[in-house]
Amino acid sequence: MPRRSLRDVVHAAVECATVRPVGNWFDTAVRCRNQPNRVPCRGYVTVKWEPGEITWLCPDCGDSGSVHDWEGGDSDLREFAADPFDDPEHELLLSPSEFAVLWGLDELRYACPRLLAACTYRDGRVEMAGSRRELMYLLATIENLETPLRGEKLRAVDDVVRYVAATLEDI
Repeated sequence: MPRRSLRDVVHAAVECATVRPVGNWFDTAVRCRNQPNRVPCRGYVTVKWEPGEITWLCPDCGDSGSVHDWEGGDSDLREFAADPFDDPEHELLLSPSEFAVLWGLDELRYACPRLLAACTYRDGRVEMAGSRRELMYLLATIENLETPLRGEKLRAVDDVVRYVAATLEDI
């Protein structure tokens, strides 16, 4: 995911927190925005949702913050939160650059909000977990994108499409 402004990090923190259960810290695939000593932090933020407040923290550099009055805003994805007893059927491992391209496509963020916001960064990869239905919807949305893709973005999306399609065929 590309470097973000504070506004972008707050927006992403609310999205990532509200698709998860209340009360625990969760890893995300949201890059830290901090630049200690003018060197970009390489960390990814964690988020925690408590009633009335969402907090984010970068474990690498300690950058943190919280947001209040987020309920009902564009970033509030509670309506898309997965049932905590409903485990995703499939897990995909994406490169951070592939994920950044997907996150940057507004059509996908609106069509597949839980799938993208629930991604986590671990060991150099971004984990995306979803049901067969969610992954098929992701493929259909990519197929009907109105955003023109060229170069690296096109290759990244093509790689993700092939990977998701292969995963769904293995069932």
